[in-house]
Amino acid sequence: MGGPIGKPPGVLLLHGDGSTWRGVTQPFGVGMLNGIVADAQGRPDRIAGWDFWDQTRAHYLRWDGTAWVGERGPVATTPVVMNALAKVPGSDGYWAVGTTSASASSTALLRRT
Repeated sequence: MGGPIGKPPGVLLLHGDGSTWRGVTQPFGVGMLNGIVADAQGRPDRIAGWDFWDQTRAHYLRWDGTAWVGERGPVATTPVVMNALAKVPGSDGYWAVGTTSASASSTALLRRT
């Protein structure tokens, strides 16, 4: 709550154990979380997001085995909103897709992370 006009609500990340849901701490608190992919064992691995306070870099969350750690993309000239992630089969890579708030630019193109 509070902050500048147009500031979105806080992000919410929940973990369900089959009977209850509980909140999980993440590296940033205002923006959006959009897509999640699993590792080879089906456990959460990466989440695509948008950090309101750092809009010109894509923000990803990576599970390090105990907590979500923030990873940021390169600086762009416009806001970058990543909407989805996909694991590249047979590799350690990912594809991330998203958009900018203005128009297509090099930051809105497919990007392998």
